[in-house]
Amino acid sequence: GRSEVLTHMSEIMGTFNDLNRGGLLNWRTRRDFVDALQVFIRVDALDGKTMELFAQLLIRTLRDDDYRVRAYMSSAITVFFQIFEEEVSILSDIRKALPLDNKYQLTREHKVTALVTLAEIAPVSAANERSIVYQLCTYATDPADKALVSFLLDHVASRLSYTSLRPFMEYHLENITSNWFRNHRKLHEFPIHLFGTTSLADFVTRYAAQLLPPLVLLCDKVNVATIADILHLTPADVFRLHFARIFSSVFPLFFRTGHAEDASEVAEKFMQSILPVS
Repeated sequence: GRSEVLTHMSEIMGTFNDLNRGGLLNWRTRRDFVDALQVFIRVDALDGKTMELFAQLLIRTLRDDDYRVRAYMSSAITVFFQIFEEEVSILSDIRKALPLDNKYQLTREHKVTALVTLAEIAPVSAANERSIVYQLCTYATDPADKALVSFLLDHVASRLSYTSLRPFMEYHLENITSNWFRNHRKLHEFPIHLFGTTSLADFVTRYAAQLLPPLVLLCDKVNVATIADILHLTPADVFRLHFARIFSSVFPLFFRTGHAEDASEVAEKFMQSILPVS
């Protein structure tokens, strides 16, 4: 019966887990353990408690000592997004297990497989695509990770049927810049190479209209001034030049509920403080 199936499955997983904790399983066996967990969590007979146990065992393998197990797991972990609907919550649990935090003794191999895991999840989870793309961009500023992140984002773009990386990144530009500036990052730190540009001047010239709205909403005078300097204009002239784009982003906030109205008023006052009264 169902109870017997659950009992046997739990006993098998318990045995595997005990052997693993004791260091008695080689990497191939631990990889097979991942396969078994993938099969078990698909069983309809599982109750919530047993499902949670198996899921946590599977997520824990993201920190396995052997890169071959972690690399295999980076693809296997996507099974969660095929089974469950709570995609954002699932990614939150996975992120806690990924060795990208200072609380882990991070090696280069651990970091690489963790970033690969995020890149494997992005194409299969529309609900998490934006946040993962932004997170990968934050690692693209490290010279040691620059080429890897470019490769991974190109992989994600290809999986999502984009012809190249640039249109994929342009699709995400608004979200990336909004989060970038909201987290007090500077424009000169932005991973411009992901957009096919080789200099900050080229990047700003091409994308100034998309960069300005989030800066206006955040009242970020420093980065606005940087854009103005690059374009050889005053901040007021920059606002005039791109007023239509800024207006189209800020004005709709007047019709939203909550604190959005406050944001639009702040943005308006910010622009008024820069634009001279004629």
